[in-house]
Amino acid sequence: MKALAQTYLLAGIVSLSLTGCGSDEKRTVTDFSEPETDLSAELEAEPYSDLKMFELKGPVKGCVKETFYDVDMGPDSLIVNDDEQVRRRTELYFDRTGNYVVSNSEKIERDAKGQITYWRDNRPNNPKTHPGMLRDTLRYTHVNNNVLQSSGMGEFAVTVYDNEGRIVGQYSEPDIDGTQMAAFNVYRIFDSYGNWTERLTVWTSQSAHGKPHVSYTLDRRDISYY
Repeated sequence: MKALAQTYLLAGIVSLSLTGCGSDEKRTVTDFSEPETDLSAELEAEPYSDLKMFELKGPVKGCVKETFYDVDMGPDSLIVNDDEQVRRRTELYFDRTGNYVVSNSEKIERDAKGQITYWRDNRPNNPKTHPGMLRDTLRYTHVNNNVLQSSGMGEFAVTVYDNEGRIVGQYSEPDIDGTQMAAFNVYRIFDSYGNWTERLTVWTSQSAHGKPHVSYTLDRRDISYY
């Protein structure tokens, strides 16, 4: 989820952001290779499935996302530096009902509708700090079907979804003087379920006394289904 938080909150800004789901996190996901029922209909009928929070739909089992930070945009081309030093890998897993599968170090809370309202990673974000101190936490406010607010990790962020469940824009502001950031997404490739598998994000950032700066990131997702 830490990957989620930093991906949607800071530079991916919130999409929320449960984001510390790395491959080193232990989760338990039952492999239903032959589900007894059609999960697509069930998930479509669940308006507050966790899948929506992560821009996913359908019987999703897992989502592996790689974010590339060294991206250049030319007049007619997109140049991506595929160096391990400038990319990040995030893994998310879901059960058959579309609920996010937490790792041993994570805790989430939900409201009466089942929406995630709080996420915490019990691992200290400073390895030299005693466990339980300086933990990464995020709180979410589901304003409506199109707007999600989050706060924590030194940021306040607003994420805007379109009616298809895609994030069209994000804005974040630090709790103290720092860099304000806004993001606009361009979706490039989709799979047969309608989930995006490649997305270009255009970032604009500006510090309190600096000039606006434009940069680009590219996300690629490998999605597995039940």
